[in-house]
Amino acid sequence: MLDADGTLTDGGIHVDGHGVETKRFHVRDGFGLRAWMRSGRELAVVTGRGERARRHRLADLGVQHVVTASGPKGAVLDQLLERVRIPADEAAAMGDELPDLPLLARV
Repeated sequence: MLDADGTLTDGGIHVDGHGVETKRFHVRDGFGLRAWMRSGRELAVVTGRGERARRHRLADLGVQHVVTASGPKGAVLDQLLERVRIPADEAAAMGDELPDLPLLARV
């Protein structure tokens, strides 16, 4: 389970003159995510934001579980683990901010 902003992006929020938000993703991260999924593992991305750039990139990569505007991430993690039938001690999480601490503590 991954956070998105600052974990899958450079952490910047780019807004153009029309209010359209864009993100910068690294191609090597996409390669790694696809390799993870091709190996038969589950992948979830959970974020408190939900702009189109991220949804488009994750759909292009084929990410199975995407939760946007998630609210408390610890509760989201518990729901995802139950849905995919993976015990917490066999899961991994990555994040970069205080809201991600419940994910890291749980796994």
